[in-house]
Amino acid sequence: MERPPFARAAAALALAVPLALPAFAQAPCEWAPAANAPIERLEAPSVVVDGRMLVLGGFRASLKSTAHVDAYDPATNAWSRLADLPTAVTHSGVALDDRTLWLAGGFVGDHPGWVTDAVWSYDVDLDQWQARPSLPAPRGSGGLFVVGRELHFVGGVDVDRKMLADVAFRDP
Repeated sequence: MERPPFARAAAALALAVPLALPAFAQAPCEWAPAANAPIERLEAPSVVVDGRMLVLGGFRASLKSTAHVDAYDPATNAWSRLADLPTAVTHSGVALDDRTLWLAGGFVGDHPGWVTDAVWSYDVDLDQWQARPSLPAPRGSGGLFVVGRELHFVGGVDVDRKMLADVAFRDP
């Protein structure tokens, strides 16, 4: 009998986390200053692509949302601007599938914002966003994962800010 989608996602996470943490935990770690980000922000999703850290949207200090996307390159200690998000959003799920970044759900607009079902893909090589089929229902603050060829959105909150435990998934 095939395992339900959540079981497949949980199994993949359970395998990935223990394998990754011991190597990092044993490495010597010293914090050092780096170039300041172009803008201040909080509650912005981030992901590493080609050794660069991408920071997507989030709130500015005024709790006004931003569509600003920046990439930090630790090799050059420099930031660069990328194509803005299609809409200013916070609390989105973000996942990387090869050369495609996925952004799903979140809160649109200034604080507190409204929960969205929007899904976007970002082509790393073309620096372009594309609308994709929506989540089954609006949700934000959950986790987004690519497992095999399936995109999974786990947990989060719904439009009433009620916490969710379910999993939505689709084959991108």
